[in-house]
Amino acid sequence: MNYCYILIYLRISYLFRILRGNFFVLLNENSNENTRNAIILAAGLGSRCVPLTYETPKALLKIHGEPIIERTIKQLLAKGITKIIVVVNYKKDMFEYLTEQYGVKLVYNPEALYKNTLSSLYCVLEYLSDSYIIHADNYFSENLFNAHEDESWISGTHMSGKSEDEWFVKLSPKNRIESVTIGGENGHFIVGPVYFSRSFSELVKPYIKKYYTMPETENYYLADVLVRHLDELPIYFRDCTGKVTDIDDLGTFRKIDSTYRGDAGNRILKNINAAVGNVANIKNIRPIKTSITNKTFYFEIAGVGYVYRATRQVSNKVLNRKREHRIYKLLQDDNITDKIVWFCEESGDKISVFLHGMRHCNYGNREDVERFVQILKRVHSLNYSIDYVFDLFEQIRLHEEPLRGVTPHFPDYEIVRENVLSLQKYFDSFEKEYTLCHIDGSNFNLLFVDTADEQKTYLIDWEYGAMQEPHLDIVAKAIFANFDKESIDQMAASYFAPKKALKLDMAKIYGYTAILGFLWYLWFEYECTKGAPYRQYADVRYNYAKNYYAIFMDVYSSLSESERGC
Repeated sequence: MNYCYILIYLRISYLFRILRGNFFVLLNENSNENTRNAIILAAGLGSRCVPLTYETPKALLKIHGEPIIERTIKQLLAKGITKIIVVVNYKKDMFEYLTEQYGVKLVYNPEALYKNTLSSLYCVLEYLSDSYIIHADNYFSENLFNAHEDESWISGTHMSGKSEDEWFVKLSPKNRIESVTIGGENGHFIVGPVYFSRSFSELVKPYIKKYYTMPETENYYLADVLVRHLDELPIYFRDCTGKVTDIDDLGTFRKIDSTYRGDAGNRILKNINAAVGNVANIKNIRPIKTSITNKTFYFEIAGVGYVYRATRQVSNKVLNRKREHRIYKLLQDDNITDKIVWFCEESGDKISVFLHGMRHCNYGNREDVERFVQILKRVHSLNYSIDYVFDLFEQIRLHEEPLRGVTPHFPDYEIVRENVLSLQKYFDSFEKEYTLCHIDGSNFNLLFVDTADEQKTYLIDWEYGAMQEPHLDIVAKAIFANFDKESIDQMAASYFAPKKALKLDMAKIYGYTAILGFLWYLWFEYECTKGAPYRQYADVRYNYAKNYYAIFMDVYSSLSESERGC
């Protein structure tokens, strides 16, 4: 009997949630009395709030137990504003519950991860009319919205002190914004929501369209457009001092909500707390890089700088974190790689000591490339061995699996694929001398620390580390650097010096360029199918596969039987 009651209760609860969502949708579609809407911009990465935003979009982080965006939505609904559009991208699936719970409309901005908020507004330009425009990471201690508005305005707050980053406003006696300067002191600066009347929206739309299409405006905010046309776009300033907080970083969260003075239930902060020290003392957090598989950030505790690498979960058949940890242990006394403080073999997350004064490799600098070649030769000369060979053709098959059923982007894909796979019979016939290789030539993985006394080079992040031919390490760098054949030849000549590279060595390098180019093409192509902005990277690697197959065949056909080493 109790079981039946539970089923009935669950069914009623489910129907109630559906009806509540439909109720809000009907309000949005049928309300004639209030045509006002709200556009909430929630598509960004929230990179200044790492590591909190690695797991949860900033808008969904809680303050006093309530997600920031939910507080804003409730404030809008309280004023009768039921037409709410939320622009999303990063972790967009986590926002879907808002549609059912509050009847909001989600709009996906595919460009949000590499363009600023102007692109998000362009995505919803059709809704811009009698609208509030709100950044989802703004926290409002009071409800700033109204059932009726008399004029278009931008909100802001007063600062006693100096800032080099804030947008300070100069106002007319009637509070119309006359000019804006970036940086200032003891004045009002822009922060918080914006309101556009219907007539103002019609004035500003052509400017938004114009600036969106300009290539140099990828980092533009809406304010970038407004401040350039204040004469044609009359907009007023609304003083919201003490009522709005822009959530910039972990420190801002801690000022508002004491929960964040500990680990706040965050997995990464918990790891830091256990491995390094009390996270209550963490400071100077800043992101370092974001790649397909890893995100890293810098932080300090007790005056010591560290780097945290947070990884994306990938199949162990592609990246095996236990294997990477074994490689780090092999290299720990050779002053070749970063000093590990903590490593999680399940996730691949790691904490290492920050190398002060370090810089990344510059692909265009010949000296940097030479230093890269020298550290490769040093690694290879150690003759370390592990029980895993990076099988390129097996990796290609693994990377093809998630692309089955996807229409190829290139019309000659099947030809290029067959050509690349046909190289296996040639490489199977070659004699090989395997050694420990890095196989990930990203410039972020090559660090230089130069002092008055010496130059040091470090090769970090060994997630692709495996046994392979040294030629593949040369190729891995060349592909990431987008090197042409002349640059590849120069790097190979440097590696094999003082001897001259054999024709077979060069044939292997060209063949590996085709094979690895195709493998990385598959990786980037898969990311493109999920909406990632990696089209140009996929195209470049595809061309390596296509072009260097032909170069390999030309060189191979010129080899004698003895040169082929068969």
